[in-house]
Amino acid sequence: MVALHILEALAYISAAVVAPLVWWQIRCVKKQATTSFEDSLTDHYRRIIENIAIEIWLGPDLDTLELEPKKRCREAIYRYIDLCQDQVFLHDNGRITDATWAEWGPGIKGNMSIAAFKEVLNEVQAKLPNSFSEPRKFLSTQQFPCLKPCSNDATTALPNTLQLDRKRTIIRSQLIGLFRWA
Repeated sequence: MVALHILEALAYISAAVVAPLVWWQIRCVKKQATTSFEDSLTDHYRRIIENIAIEIWLGPDLDTLELEPKKRCREAIYRYIDLCQDQVFLHDNGRITDATWAEWGPGIKGNMSIAAFKEVLNEVQAKLPNSFSEPRKFLSTQQFPCLKPCSNDATTALPNTLQLDRKRTIIRSQLIGLFRWA
């Protein structure tokens, strides 16, 4: 009888020790799954921007490109708008962490302030008025006060340091993409 009480006490103690460990393990697995999911969206973004000419990132509109690069850029920008739709929706539904969103949100607003991106977004909004509502709602908010609302001049849409950092990052990723194919 005493042995049974000892075994019962040991079972309670082990349950009390194991339960927090299981909770911690589940939390770690969930965090890793979220990170992997966010990384997959980042990879998708990088694959899309590889198809956008460097000239577009530096400010001119699509009309400055020849027909084939223009078509490729328009398609890539459309896919980017579609990705933004997913990202905004996923963030609003708690699938994207606030820390990641703090990086992605200003990046989306910055990219959408570029003339070629605005051109494609306006075309999509005109031809598909009931689609892509998430990016439209997001771009119309002042959720990121460090960014001014989109203007016609891409150089005034971002503070100088943020704009320079964004251009450096874009050019660096474009160069990495070029060397990858060499």
